[in-house]
Amino acid sequence: MAALPADPPPVALITGCTSGIGLAAAEDLAGKVQRLVLVGRSREKLDQLAGRLAGRGAALEVIVGELGERAAVRAVAEAFLAAHDRLDLLVNNAGVYNQERKLTADGVEETFAVNHLGYFDLTLRLLPALRAAAAARPPARVVNVASDAHKAGTMAWDDLERAGAYAQGWPSYGQSKLANILFTRELARRLGPAPIVAHALHPGFVNTGFARNNGWLGNFIMNISRPFQRSPADAARTISYLAFDPLPAQSSGGYWYKERPSRPTAAAQDPAAAARLWALSLERCGFGSDPLPA
Repeated sequence: MAALPADPPPVALITGCTSGIGLAAAEDLAGKVQRLVLVGRSREKLDQLAGRLAGRGAALEVIVGELGERAAVRAVAEAFLAAHDRLDLLVNNAGVYNQERKLTADGVEETFAVNHLGYFDLTLRLLPALRAAAAARPPARVVNVASDAHKAGTMAWDDLERAGAYAQGWPSYGQSKLANILFTRELARRLGPAPIVAHALHPGFVNTGFARNNGWLGNFIMNISRPFQRSPADAARTISYLAFDPLPAQSSGGYWYKERPSRPTAAAQDPAAAARLWALSLERCGFGSDPLPA
């Protein structure tokens, strides 16, 4: 993991932190920030994690929220902003992979809702705290966990909910990871010279609970591919690097793998697609106005 910062960031927030890559990243962050806010859907798992991380240096808080539901995302952001006036580091990691189509309580396809809209919605609602941190101790940082699965993804503009035949599983997941990179690039563009940097990353093929919620087939595929998988701690190194190293602070909108810049697909670098996704996401997340106009 990256070395301990000489001046630990005062406040960090991480989502999807009770297992896998997020858990490994939370373990690392707990020794490198002054206060760590853990966000997830299970109060029991969050409390267990807080107990596990106690004594590592950071003061710990938990906020419960289902990041695929608009009201829950708003509640998470409101709870954070009520307690904190700054956010130095935001790590968006929560994600799902569904082989069969599932809808959230809002009636939105779950993969798109959690993997993209959750990132987008939470980040924009926390902008006031990110800006305050950037003014006091630049730069504030946003780290979005994406994936090379974006290489198999296409933005189905006429069917983002993936209701069509053969649209679930990998096509839906690939689209959501493509959306992560498009969002990161558009966020960086709109932030411009502001002292807030945003980067996306590919964690690699990691030995986690990924896809194991999809019955025997998901478990079978993950089990037979175990020899080729990275450990969660290895994957979390790139999160830590983007969170603390001076080099990523000098740029924004990048895509990284193993602590090095990586080149995403041409589709992931399409500025028109990024702008279109931004506009659609504002509408889907219920923003009356754009909190970060172009």
